[in-house]
Amino acid sequence: MCADIAIHNPPVRDDLGRALDVDGNPTADKKKMIFQNPHAHILLTVRSLDENGKWEPKSQIEYRCKRGKEERGFTASEFPKAQLDGWEKQYRYQIGREKVWLTKSEAANRGLNVIADRTSKMPRTTVHGRENSKTAYWNNEERVPEWRTAWENAVNQTLKELGINETIDSRSFIAQGRKEIPSVHMGISAKNMDRRAVRISGTGSDIGELNKDIREYNDSVHTYQDIKAVADTKVKDTARVLESYRGKITQSAHLGSVAMKGLQTAQQAVKQQTDDLQQVQSTADLVLAANEKSLAVVEQLTQLLNNCGRLEFRRKSELRGQIEREQTKISDRKQYMNNVLAQRGLTDKETLLGANQALEQNREELRKLEQRIAEMKQERALLEKQYSDIENGIPEIYRSAVELERDALRQDSKKGICVHSNRPFIGTDLIRKTKRSK
Repeated sequence: MCADIAIHNPPVRDDLGRALDVDGNPTADKKKMIFQNPHAHILLTVRSLDENGKWEPKSQIEYRCKRGKEERGFTASEFPKAQLDGWEKQYRYQIGREKVWLTKSEAANRGLNVIADRTSKMPRTTVHGRENSKTAYWNNEERVPEWRTAWENAVNQTLKELGINETIDSRSFIAQGRKEIPSVHMGISAKNMDRRAVRISGTGSDIGELNKDIREYNDSVHTYQDIKAVADTKVKDTARVLESYRGKITQSAHLGSVAMKGLQTAQQAVKQQTDDLQQVQSTADLVLAANEKSLAVVEQLTQLLNNCGRLEFRRKSELRGQIEREQTKISDRKQYMNNVLAQRGLTDKETLLGANQALEQNREELRKLEQRIAEMKQERALLEKQYSDIENGIPEIYRSAVELERDALRQDSKKGICVHSNRPFIGTDLIRKTKRSK
């Protein structure tokens, strides 16, 4: 990023642009001029430079490519590697009266000539291309609070180093918990009017005094007119802010309801999966215990068989029969366990282990969903508090006007008219000015 900084400290001037001294008289002597408004104008680039000092592109062409049913964007430099992985560009083809986007493979599968039947040589691309990540970061509105906070920290650190017991705060009065309402900015035109009044009111003639009275009266009239115009604007701004918050709160409540339904469905699925695996595990434990017992019996019977004498034919036959029956039981239990696994889409211990791992993953996703729902509740509570703070901060004299404006905004909203704004209400300082003018 490049920054162009112009530092200014112009002298105090009257409405005619003449520099003034401490007594308010025009002067050309720089030593007598008053310099009390040092400030800087800073211009920043919205495009980045690379390490060689060349401008980086604001965006790049991004081709919308497909691989099977999956779609993804690739730049010209990324596509050759992606093509080796099976990604294809999409082209527009004419099929009857319809124009559709297809890859060459899809076109060939539909019996189209991949070249002749194309309506354009240009492949499908992402609208506006792929934005430069660095400039996108710079130009994001979310940077504004960061810059304001950084400026606040820099100024406060400098004030501290200079031993000045003052600080600035980049937050709004509402965020600071202060009761003041922000004042209206006085532009160059208003300042020139003020300077002109100071210069002209210095005359001591009767006409001058009369003009002074007239100007004071006109100032009162202008003040009332300005108050009404500004108050009307701020009533609309406040109504827009409240309606914007109301829409956000309603949307948040709806999303929270949808998320809760999703959570309940996920909980039921995880519970069913847990019950199934517990049943499988319980059955597996029973089968394993029974087979271990049978194997012990087979081992005992085999030892007895080996200890039989050569002429104990009948005894040997009985023992062999008992061994065979125990082995049959083992085989039957294994077959039963395989059937239990097969009913749940499992084939062996490895797939059972995979199912348990999948269950743990689902439980983790469930925990994340529960955490996100809790965060959504906190976000909605914050929105509701901000809404309440703004609503409670409206002066009583403006409440009915704000409500009427909100009703009008709701009617406009039904017609598809955007009514979003983020400017806070202003008005109390204007009431005080009105009373002083009287």
